[in-house]
Amino acid sequence: MVTRRILKFIEDEMKRDPVSYEAWFNEFYVFLKEGVMSDFENQEQLLRLMRYHSTMSDFSQTVSLEDYVKQMQPDQKKIYYLTGNPKMVLDNPFMEPFKDSDVPVLVVKDFFRSQTQPG
Repeated sequence: MVTRRILKFIEDEMKRDPVSYEAWFNEFYVFLKEGVMSDFENQEQLLRLMRYHSTMSDFSQTVSLEDYVKQMQPDQKKIYYLTGNPKMVLDNPFMEPFKDSDVPVLVVKDFFRSQTQPG
């Protein structure tokens, strides 16, 4: 019950002040990702809080899963994603089929990162 209230509060803040949420998310995304993978009761609510880089937007900004779905092509049935450094993903061989297409690809930041490594 308390967890759902806290997640609802965070979601409300995300909608109210997206810029501050982006900064907050960059600091705590590792914990949200862990929650998505382990807290099945709150998984949907946690997914709404997640942010991703997308090939259909500037990599300096992130998008929600809802934003991604809005960018999908009308006949697109799958969500495409890669994990890794957003700055290096365009050189990933798995991106080849998407290079000349309008199909958006999500970029999920590496799950494990050292506190000394850049973002």
